[in-house]
Amino acid sequence: MPCACAQSRNWMTVASLIAPYFFVVSASNANGESNNSSQVASTPNAAPVNTINFGNGFTGAAGSLFLNGNAAINGSALQLLNGAQNQVSSVYSNTKQNVASFSTTFDFQMTGNWPIGDGFTFVIQNAGSNALGIFGGGLGYKGMGNSVAIKFDMFDNAGEGNNSTGLYINGTPPEAAGSVNLDGTGFNMRSYDPSRATISYDGATLTVTLKDLLTGATATQHYTVNIPSIVGSNLAYVGFTAGDGSLTSNIQILKWTY
Repeated sequence: MPCACAQSRNWMTVASLIAPYFFVVSASNANGESNNSSQVASTPNAAPVNTINFGNGFTGAAGSLFLNGNAAINGSALQLLNGAQNQVSSVYSNTKQNVASFSTTFDFQMTGNWPIGDGFTFVIQNAGSNALGIFGGGLGYKGMGNSVAIKFDMFDNAGEGNNSTGLYINGTPPEAAGSVNLDGTGFNMRSYDPSRATISYDGATLTVTLKDLLTGATATQHYTVNIPSIVGSNLAYVGFTAGDGSLTSNIQILKWTY
């Protein structure tokens, strides 16, 4: 029977990880082998590149970020709240990012004098590089237009409980409505443990996975949302907001890639 055999040749150096490969096809049987077909080329997909890369912490990162309110670089950590009352902060990458589809991961830790409050958000917004919401239960997000946020909430302001997450848009108060209670999942916002959030978006579904880096407990949520439509573009600022009130906390982002 005839045999169609593909031959591949890479005319680039082996060291090039995304070099094109060129292919020709010939057929053979007992009577011999045909001439080669016309040459076609295929280039492997490049490995994903982080457009925000603080995978080793935030030392020296101040020039790469917009820091608003009480936000600051503290050693290798990004400090959102430092334990004082009535603080509010926001932090954004100093260049807009693709938000039509993405994956981002950040490690965070929330500690402080007991009892603690209130929490922070991961936010995508086109309200501006200095966008800053309301302190306390507003988590630095309340009132921010053209935005989508995931909250990390450790204080019960309006019936949401002391251990909640949830998706909010256009500055909606990140309180009871739309809140996801994490009690019973094993993941506890008030554990003081270093934790990790992995957030991915495929253009239709936003998936958030939370992991306690000491106990290994995880919780995953899925949200259907059209992010570019809400923020008004495929490009937007990405970052964090935070707020506390009479109850305070220390909130740090330890690592972040996007």
